[in-house]
Amino acid sequence: MFAYQFIFTAIFLVIILVATGCSHDAWHTDVENKPVDNQPFAILRTVISQELSGSVNAVAILPDSHLMLTGSGSILRRGNTLNLWDIANGRQIRIFIGHSKPVNAVAFSPDGRFALSGSADRTLKLWQMSTGQLIRTFTGHSNIVTSSDFSPNGHRAISGSLDNTLKYWDIDTGKALHTFDAYISGVKAVAFAPDGRNILSGGDNSLKLWDVTTNKMLRSFGPHSFEILAAAFAPNGKLAISGGGNEAILWNIETGAKISSFTRPGRYGEIKSVAFSPDGSKVILSGMHSTIWNVATGKRVQILTGHKTTANDVTFASKGKQTISSGSDGTVFVWDVDSGKWIVRMISTTDGEWSISTPDGYYNTSPEGKSAVHYASDTETFGFEQFESLFRRPDIIRARLAGDLTAGTPAPKLTRPPRVTLLNTRSFTTVNTDQAKYPLALNVISRDSVNTKTLRIFVNGKPTLEQAVSQPQQQFDLQIPLFNGPNRITAVAYDTKGFSSNQASVDVVANVPNMKKPTLYVMAVGISEYPKMPAESLEFAHTDAQHLVQALRQQKGKMFADVRDYTLTNKEATPQAITKGLNVLAQMDANDIAVIFFAGHGVQDKNGKFWYVTQEGDFTNPQNGGLDWQTLGNYLNRIKGRTILLLDACHSGSITNQTVVPNDELAAKFFSGGTGGVMVFSASKGRQSSLESPDIGDGAGFFTHYITQALSAKSKEADRNNNGFVEFMELVDYVSKTVNTESAGQQTPWLSRRELFGDLAIARVQ
Repeated sequence: MFAYQFIFTAIFLVIILVATGCSHDAWHTDVENKPVDNQPFAILRTVISQELSGSVNAVAILPDSHLMLTGSGSILRRGNTLNLWDIANGRQIRIFIGHSKPVNAVAFSPDGRFALSGSADRTLKLWQMSTGQLIRTFTGHSNIVTSSDFSPNGHRAISGSLDNTLKYWDIDTGKALHTFDAYISGVKAVAFAPDGRNILSGGDNSLKLWDVTTNKMLRSFGPHSFEILAAAFAPNGKLAISGGGNEAILWNIETGAKISSFTRPGRYGEIKSVAFSPDGSKVILSGMHSTIWNVATGKRVQILTGHKTTANDVTFASKGKQTISSGSDGTVFVWDVDSGKWIVRMISTTDGEWSISTPDGYYNTSPEGKSAVHYASDTETFGFEQFESLFRRPDIIRARLAGDLTAGTPAPKLTRPPRVTLLNTRSFTTVNTDQAKYPLALNVISRDSVNTKTLRIFVNGKPTLEQAVSQPQQQFDLQIPLFNGPNRITAVAYDTKGFSSNQASVDVVANVPNMKKPTLYVMAVGISEYPKMPAESLEFAHTDAQHLVQALRQQKGKMFADVRDYTLTNKEATPQAITKGLNVLAQMDANDIAVIFFAGHGVQDKNGKFWYVTQEGDFTNPQNGGLDWQTLGNYLNRIKGRTILLLDACHSGSITNQTVVPNDELAAKFFSGGTGGVMVFSASKGRQSSLESPDIGDGAGFFTHYITQALSAKSKEADRNNNGFVEFMELVDYVSKTVNTESAGQQTPWLSRRELFGDLAIARVQ
């Protein structure tokens, strides 16, 4: 039984671009067939298999609004969510979690207050749009729910299922008013007539019209030469369309006569969805290549090419000027009807992250959404953050979605950053030495006629060497000073645009006699008791702090010459005592490492500022006796050693609205300012709670428990590269995946701020 450690949940996402600790073997890729116009390389969609929402099975638009719903999930992937998008601003604003299997159908109530979802878990669910809360679950189907629709008055719903039935529901009570049983191989499509009196159903090779007042079948349309997978009424209620296979047929509702048919090549993909434009003049048929047709002439007017698999659902938007398609490839496209070109492509992950991009490379993302899309050139890929200054343009995306397709054109030329190649070793390999310095030979190559300006070397994230680059291709032979023990040497080159190369790294384990090992400083703060709000007291925050200190003490004489700890729990953890400890850390040597840990309650004030709440404060006035991010950040900036900040507090994922990326400007600050860099690992994302449970260990918070496991009993499992040490990014990877799994997706730890280049070891494997 999970116990929620924190009670507040953020509704909207704070945009923070972060680095991810996922390993390469978790990815699969899908490259565009050809480069974008005027760009030297194509856009590569990179999918993290554990996080991608899977197939996007359904899409719905609330008429005369900017809201869109998508339903996701697949048998082989995680997901099973309902997602709410603001397509005017190009961002996802809410995720609904509750179905245990893929969501196959979504619909808005006519007034926009509710959403209805149908799932392979055999249920329908009714959701409150304003809060995201589940209102009611509709049960009664004995097989997968394939389709659903709201009645025009919003008080009734219809659903179709592979149990061969349609069910007619009372929205207010959740009861099935009638069951229509008239199919052999399942019902694949349902739709309400505009007046709400009749419904269409499709399945087998039969399209049927039903009267919901008498519950009788009025007419069967056909015969069909294909299995019907899609059906829709025209806005005037006088026409209907059925689709499946490679064909769709237009029908007269009153007479049952066939008016015309739309046939297309099989290579376009199976028709799974059909929709009329708001004025009824056009229809869209889904497919790998969806097609738009003129209803009056029966002629095809557009072919929409972009999905890598067949589109599962299609609809019109923006009063018929745009169409939207959702596909099994995990993407949602918004298309311009007049030109037939896609405007934006959207990707959503199971834990609420999202990414939106344009054909010419502009993008916007949620905190970790950047991990869904990368740039690619030949066999090399580049993260969005390497080009952020020019291409992260939500303003251009908004303008294009509003109809200005010329906004931001022509796009800046997307030049490739420099390339750094190690000459005496392969990148990301491990070598051993008994020397105090490592001979590093490397080559720096400028590309796309943009000169390289600077080469910088980092050791365990610490600025070490800086070299000017004066030639288009230049070799360097460097002597890199080492720490005693594990060293991650990282080389990064920067061009005159400020674009950074991909990192080239080598791990060097130094066993040098008489060389001093670094000292680890641990400051751990845990508050479980809150006298001013006793109902919000916690069980394990103070013991979490103690357990973390115990785990890190084990590294004395192994990773570190000494481990010095400063622990504050409950009433000891006053703002004055906390700042006193932070002042002590400012006296650290540049070669030392600090781990700072806060467990307890966190809250965001009305301005979105994150506060760590001590016993002197409460949720209504966190500034009284609280420690805010700006104050904490000021102390961290004084520390010359490398710093890891662990935050096990609600909203800790929203500690900063800065974008921290490995660009030239940031790197220059490291070399000139003498700071060691800060890694902030948060227990949960800004909108999530952190969890604690008596069933975890001897009772603990999920986040801290799995950190201590990665540093001790599970260190061998956390050591993904098998070099005998747990690096910080391996810790992030292990804890993030394990907590997300053990909490059933309710809590997702993430690296909310990164100011280190490369990585650093923090524990020797036991």
